[in-house]
Amino acid sequence: MDAERGAASSSLDWPATAFFPHWQVPQNLVVADLRDASFAIKLAASTLAGLVNVPQPQLYLATYEDDLFWLQAAIAPWPVLLERLEGQGEILLRELIARFQTRIAGFIVYDPRRPASVNVATTLAGIQRGVVAAPELLPLLQQAAGEKPVLLDLRLSHWPSEYLAYRWASAASARQRSRRSLAGMNPAIASGLRSFLVATRTFVHWLDSRLWQPFTGQQRQLLEELLAELLPGSVHLGWFPDEGSGVTLASERTVAVLASDHCSNLEVWNALQPPELINHLQALAQRYRRQQDERPLPALEPRVYLSLTISDGDNLQYTQHRLLHLWRDPARGRLPLGWTIAPALLEAAPALAAYYLETASPQDELIAGPSGAAYIFPSRWPATQLPAFLEHSQRLLSGMGLSLLQVLDGDWRQQLGLPLPTSMRMSSAAGQRAFIEALQPAGLRGLLTGAGGLTLSYKKVRGLPVYHNLGLVSSRSQLVQLVRGLQAIHRRRPLFLQLYVLAWRLTPTVLWEALQDLGEIVSPVTPGQLLQLIAQQGEGAES
Repeated sequence: MDAERGAASSSLDWPATAFFPHWQVPQNLVVADLRDASFAIKLAASTLAGLVNVPQPQLYLATYEDDLFWLQAAIAPWPVLLERLEGQGEILLRELIARFQTRIAGFIVYDPRRPASVNVATTLAGIQRGVVAAPELLPLLQQAAGEKPVLLDLRLSHWPSEYLAYRWASAASARQRSRRSLAGMNPAIASGLRSFLVATRTFVHWLDSRLWQPFTGQQRQLLEELLAELLPGSVHLGWFPDEGSGVTLASERTVAVLASDHCSNLEVWNALQPPELINHLQALAQRYRRQQDERPLPALEPRVYLSLTISDGDNLQYTQHRLLHLWRDPARGRLPLGWTIAPALLEAAPALAAYYLETASPQDELIAGPSGAAYIFPSRWPATQLPAFLEHSQRLLSGMGLSLLQVLDGDWRQQLGLPLPTSMRMSSAAGQRAFIEALQPAGLRGLLTGAGGLTLSYKKVRGLPVYHNLGLVSSRSQLVQLVRGLQAIHRRRPLFLQLYVLAWRLTPTVLWEALQDLGEIVSPVTPGQLLQLIAQQGEGAES
């Protein structure tokens, strides 16, 4: 196995052209419900799952309320035998440790006084085959595991700072950690992505990259070093203490970002790719694309056309949690909506991609989330490496039947990590052309860009509309006021308004209510219909 295909674990094959490694398809899954368990129990169970699930997942943990829904909706339909364990808390954890004790070499004890030690222990867990243990749980765990030893007690390390804890972990894991992935995790998160990080021997940090913050220079330097050692095509998982400066640093080093800190059982979702599911997903993507192509276009009249696009589709854990709740809102299907969704689901969790494609209503339009295959700032991404990213994006968009793309970009404010308003538009004409030239042959119909702005701006590039989103809209009243203000300022008709909507604040019900407030002022359409109408009208400068 060559360096680019390995570097995560001797038993996992990680292709250079993919964000995730290859696993063996699960045949049997033990299901443990730990939703009401303590932080310490969830942490121990999650790191245990990371050891157990290589190379073939065997353990599925319900640590979030949505995990049991997904078990029934997206795993149970496929040929996987599910065994549900009874019990709660310590009793259930003891049973899991006893059942899988042969996969455990021992325990790594974290220091409750030093939050970074949770991430340090997670980093070393996959390398040393250790379950991460709270001091108070250690006797119970050792007894359940047949008195397996303490491999490392981080209470004895006495690091004077969080930075030095991560610097020590970098040296301790240097020869055996993954060169294909890096992850940021708030140490307060007990479960979520941790099982995947243990399984792939990913270095786990919570390093602050903001230039304007005091005492963060060393943390930023270490993060730069960790990013620089990753191989081409690598991915930063989890999240950052600061989005703008973190994504900037990753983009400058050609590392794509997939927000995923609360994404649970990711190794199970990666592995769940039986032929029946893959064939079903391909058929769904083709059907969805055909439905989009055949969607009737309203007559072009002297009216105000309004489309709404919901944010945060690049975020894998959003797909598991918040998006699911928005998707099940009773108003979905009553109004046309654009939903950004991660094209990387095709690799990360095909079963989740299939669920959304299969349950989309005629009023729902799925849009590739920022900024293609994953979240990057195009202006910070080295130009020589952009074709490879766009080729990856093309494969993922085509595989999910997506024909619209939302792009975000950063400027000096993101680079510094300054908490200042910014439009996050991809304003570079060369960048717009590069995206369109690469993706148009695969059926791209338009670009949406930006996450904040009040200036109406759109144009055509190589015949395709590029629209700079209005918003970010975070309340019903803001949406109504923004539309009324724009229709009063811009008197020409037809008027085309595309609003970017904050997924964490608004729901389809609230958006439906806002449309009722606006009444006959607007004609609601999907984002794709809006862009088609713009193209039909012939407005916007061509470049």
